[in-house]
This record gives sequence, C-alpha cells and structure tokens, in this order.
Amino acid sequence: LQEQLLWRDWSATLGLRSEFIVYRRTNALAQNGMGGSGQTHLWAVIPALGVTYSLLPSLVLFAGVHSGFAPPRVEDVIDDTGGITELQPERSWNWEFGLRGTPVPGIRLELTAFRLDFQNQIIPATLAGGVIATLTNAGRTLHQGLEGVLEVDAERLSGLDGLSLLWAVTWLPVARYEGERFSILNPQVRITGHRLPYAPEYLHSLTVQWKPWDGVMLQAVVTSVGAQFADDLNTVAPTPNGRQGRIPPFTVVDGTAEWHIGRSGLRLALAVKNALNRLYIADRSRGILPGAPRTVSLELGWER
Repeated sequence: LQEQLLWRDWSATLGLRSEFIVYRRTNALAQNGMGGSGQTHLWAVIPALGVTYSLLPSLVLFAGVHSGFAPPRVEDVIDDTGGITELQPERSWNWEFGLRGTPVPGIRLELTAFRLDFQNQIIPATLAGGVIATLTNAGRTLHQGLEGVLEVDAERLSGLDGLSLLWAVTWLPVARYEGERFSILNPQVRITGHRLPYAPEYLHSLTVQWKPWDGVMLQAVVTSVGAQFADDLNTVAPTPNGRQGRIPPFTVVDGTAEWHIGRSGLRLALAVKNALNRLYIADRSRGILPGAPRTVSLELGWER
C-alpha cells in the first residue's frame, strides 16, 4: 500500500508492505540415500515514510524512515540434511536526512546522513571459532555515517568534449555491536561497542569517463576500501591460520574501452580488472583470500 501527499513545496510518501515467506529444501542423497528435507517460514510487516521539500527549483531537502527487512537465503537457513539453522531475518529502522540537486548546470550533488539501527543483523561468521555456518546473527547493531555523490559533466561545465566524472564516498565512523553481546570466538569476552567485522570506515569510488568520438567510450574506475576487522574481537595481529587479524586498506583500478563500429551493429569491448595487479586481502573467513588478480577480457558483440 502506498499513498503520496502533496502540499506546496512539500511531499510525503507513506508505504506499507507485508511479506510471508516459506522455505523448503530437499536433498534426496542425504543420509546415505535416505534423503533429508526441512521447512520453515517467516512473516514481516514493513512500513516506510519519506518527506521532501523543494528548497530551490534545483535543490531538494529530503528525509525518511523505513523498516528494513532482508530474509536469509534458503541454503543459510536449511542445511543439506534438512537441519534448521536459527538464522533470523535482518530487521532494522533506517533513518536518513540529506540534500540533493544541481547547484550549477553540469554539477549534480547529493549528501546524506544516515543511521541504521538493527534489531538483528546477519554478518559473516568467524570460522576460526569452530563455527560451521558461514553467517550468524549479530543481534543489535548500529551504523551511522555520511554518504556523498558528486557528478560533474565537464562537457557542459567547461566545454571539454565527452568528459564526465563521478565521485562517491561513504564514511562510516560508527558500525558497532549494541546491547549485551559476547564473542562467538570467546563467549567469556563482552564485545558490546566493538566494531563489526567487514565494515570499513570509508569507501571511495572515482569514475572518469571520456567519449572522444562517436561510438568510442573510455572509462577508468578507482576504488579505495578502508581497513576492516575480520572477527568480533577486533583482532589486529594476524593469526597463523589467517582467519583473524586486521584487513589492511586497498585500492584497485579498473578500466573499460568500448567501440561501436559505425552502423554495422558490431561492438568491441576491452575490460581490465585490477589493472595495476595489486595484491590485497579480500577476506579472512576461511583463511587469507586474496583479491582477484589482473583480469583482461575482450568481447565482440553484434546487434542488428
């Protein structure tokens, strides 16, 4: 259900959604051919409210609150023998307040302050503690920070043909356990206030795109990810098995070149991932997992 209310420079949108989900999984080969199956279900009501105010013709203030809901995947709730894992859906109250618009022709910006208050958040489990499941209930958590987007159309702004830039940044100073929480690795250790695993403090992305001629597009993307912890104890020094320890920050560069060949319908595309071939740690849940090395792909397509 959704209703939108308009009054002068104000608008308000109210929404309500309901979901009922039944999980069922069957493995005919489990238990030496005897088979195994499991079934469970969940139900949720999800309200939302969004408000906007046109401060200027090209500038809008916005605010909103909505109930977040994300069900777990079937394979994370029911194992291959039919056993049920007590993995609850993610539930949260999400608040945002921000400003977006085009202050001058050729520049679009958006700045948002957000607060995500989870009653239950599902996070990667730390297998170092002997945990079998790859995901676990984190219980109450809190995320607070800022997001910003700046898009520059250099052709419209300064006459540079076909050049545009897009910069996106997320700053997450708060990402912590709330309530009375104890470590999965060591149940005797209280982790309330600890930073959540795999929650870097910052994430930057800069995309530069240039279209020098008709049918030709060149693009480079630089992505930087801040340091992050791999376990709920916020271990800094790496352990011998690699499953605990701080994950250092890293930066990768990707590139793309496309050529639409006249009116033939042919398209030639070259894509390079991790162009500088940087070696970095992407994950520690099962030991040190490096990020993908330099990968080059060439694609030829044809459309009539």
